[in-house]
Amino acid sequence: MKVCIIGNKENLDEDYSSQVASADIVVRISKMCNYDSGLVGSHTDILYLEPNWQWAWYSEKRRHIHLFKDIPVIMIRESWWARVGCFLLENGYVEESQVVVIPQEVESAYPNFSTLALAVADMHQRYPGAQISLVAADVGDARLEFLKESHPFSKEVQYIEDLAEKGILEAL
Repeated sequence: MKVCIIGNKENLDEDYSSQVASADIVVRISKMCNYDSGLVGSHTDILYLEPNWQWAWYSEKRRHIHLFKDIPVIMIRESWWARVGCFLLENGYVEESQVVVIPQEVESAYPNFSTLALAVADMHQRYPGAQISLVAADVGDARLEFLKESHPFSKEVQYIEDLAEKGILEAL
């Protein structure tokens, strides 16, 4: 089984559409920054949504809220669901049947992971034999630089590198 996780790294210079199309499961992260680029396809099976304080300030178009109804599964951390779940439901952005709440114990197993890294960890846990492709995401030193302010104590870079070394994950 192939899982493709599409991050939010902007200004892509390569077309990943064929890699995305060949995946059995296509996962996108929160704002889906590259959705309209034409470089990462448009199919989405799962959205890992983190409607944090920054997300709320983006326009509905930038948040791609208009696409939510067409996404079969929307994964959201228990902590964020408790804060904004009612807002999303009351405004008709999601149906309760779409939402899968990631329990606190799963989030606690991966302390201070970003939504991208939590999606990687969760997909690996749900589909342990799957080959994971990571598209439009910084890894290594670039990821460490990105995490410096928002997730300074995260061990996600090492986690992703470990999966890559084991041949489970490939960063494209």
